[in-house]
Formats: sequence, C-alpha cells, structure tokens
Amino acid sequence: SYYLANLAFIAAYQKQNDLVSRLVTLATFYNNQTLKDSPKNVNYWKTRGKNDYLFYQIELDKKYLEDGIEALNQASKFAPTDPKIPYSLAIYYSLLNDDYGSAKDPQNQKRALLYKTLSLNNIDKSIELKKDYRDAYFLQAQLLKKYGDRSGAKETLEYIIKNLNSNDQEAIKELKEL
Repeated sequence: SYYLANLAFIAAYQKQNDLVSRLVTLATFYNNQTLKDSPKNVNYWKTRGKNDYLFYQIELDKKYLEDGIEALNQASKFAPTDPKIPYSLAIYYSLLNDDYGSAKDPQNQKRALLYKTLSLNNIDKSIELKKDYRDAYFLQAQLLKKYGDRSGAKETLEYIIKNLNSNDQEAIKELKEL
C-alpha cells in the first residue's frame, strides 16, 4: 500500500487527479486488508501513518494528519521503544500546530499551543528512547527554532556537533544561521 501511496503522491505532482483518486483508494484498501489480517503488526500501522502523511501532502487536509496520529499511536502500543514513532508524531503535531497557529480565534490558538507541546514532548521521547538519534536532535533544533527558542535550538545543534558528529555539515550550517 505504501508504494501505491507514493505513486499517488507522484501522480498528484503531475496533476493526474483521476489516477490520484484511484491510487489513494487502492492504497487505503490494501492497508486496511493487511491490518484486518494482522491487526497487531506494528509495520502495518506505521505504513498507515506514512500513507496518511503522503495523503496529507496531496490534499493538505489535516484529517490525514489526525488519522496518521491515530495509526502511530496504535503502532506505539505494539512497539513502545521504537524512537521513530514519536519522531513521526512530532512532525505530525508540528504540522497541526502550523495549521491551527494561523487562526485568530482563541479556541484554535489553544489547539496550536497543544500541538506545539505535543510535538516537543514527542521529540523529547524519541531522544529519550535513542540517545544517539541524530535526526531526532536535528528535528528538535528545528522545532525549537520554529517555536522561537533560538538558544535551545543552538544548544541542541551544538550537542550534535560535540557529541554525535563533529563534521555534521547540516548542523553546522543551521548553527551559523541562528
């Protein structure tokens, strides 16, 4: 189903809307089938989350992010020590923060704050699960920068360079831009 979801993403980029619709339907069908056959398979739940992320990119409908979060939370029940699950959740919550953060009404502002908190909590959990997870540290720095904590972002990037890879060009570049 993940290959079909990727093909749908490519078809969307090429503006082949009929094909996109058929591929999304097929990807969803096959993922549902695998989950029906093996409802405790963590990889099938993670695939659902990845598919929903691709569908979000196609349609920019936050419903896909919310569905992806549900799938990843389900995956986390079967693999509570997998650091990639909270890493992905941090991305999803950050995107929801973007969506609600642009709204002016107080209810959506509360949601934006909640999603900011959830994104930071999940990236912290990812790092807690895998102390040398470079990508999680880098995402943490990006989130901190996004949320206005430049000193926290700088500290995280310095940690990457000092403790994980002294020649991490991406971290060095980001640090210079702060």
